[in-house]
Amino acid sequence: MVLTGLSPEIIIDIVNRSILFWSYQTSLFRKYQDGVITSYKERLNLLENSYENVLAKSKHEVTALKKKIEGTFQMLQILTVKTNIPCIFSFRERIESSSRQA
Repeated sequence: MVLTGLSPEIIIDIVNRSILFWSYQTSLFRKYQDGVITSYKERLNLLENSYENVLAKSKHEVTALKKKIEGTFQMLQILTVKTNIPCIFSFRERIESSSRQA
């Protein structure tokens, strides 16, 4: 746009309108960015909650399985003391190998 030959008042008016338009555009872009950030924060919170739930469930399952293994070993020790059957030892070996795999 050529401003030569225009009066200073007209040039100042054009510059003023240009600055107002630029300000309006930047405020719209800022609002858009704020909306994007808000949606990403909400998604992050959902993912964090989901992760924490999965982690808590996993810890609970591990604890339950450890208790089950301890109970099985205690039962095996009781049976070993009461009886001296060779099949108990093979059962013990199977339990130990399965606990090592887990």
